[in-house]
Amino acid sequence: MFALTKAPFLQLFGRGGLPDEIARIYAGWLVSILLANQTGETTYDLSFVEARVALRRTRPSILQSVAHDLAEEMERAKPDQKLLRWRDVVGPVFRKIWPQDVDLMSGTVTFKLLQILRAAGEAFPEAADAC
Repeated sequence: MFALTKAPFLQLFGRGGLPDEIARIYAGWLVSILLANQTGETTYDLSFVEARVALRRTRPSILQSVAHDLAEEMERAKPDQKLLRWRDVVGPVFRKIWPQDVDLMSGTVTFKLLQILRAAGEAFPEAADAC
């Protein structure tokens, strides 16, 4: 089913008329799929490159949502598991999908990056290097 909907799903990130609330839901799905793929829970046919291209076409409010979801993933990790969670799951996903385009950054996006750092615990130095 995902294979049939993947192209339209990724195209949604470049659509300007999509309401922010709906776009945030799709961004959440994108993050969930990538995290599940990274942990080996599933194998959706979605590459990091495809996700990064989609995020480069989107707007700052969607990047804010993606960063928020990644921060929540780090917040859910137990304190003694944060470094492992960053190294094995969240960090690789973040590094491979996060667009480095300065024009996509905003104060709210930067604030969400700080949320990731605050949730990183002992993984803070590695997360700071990535953010």
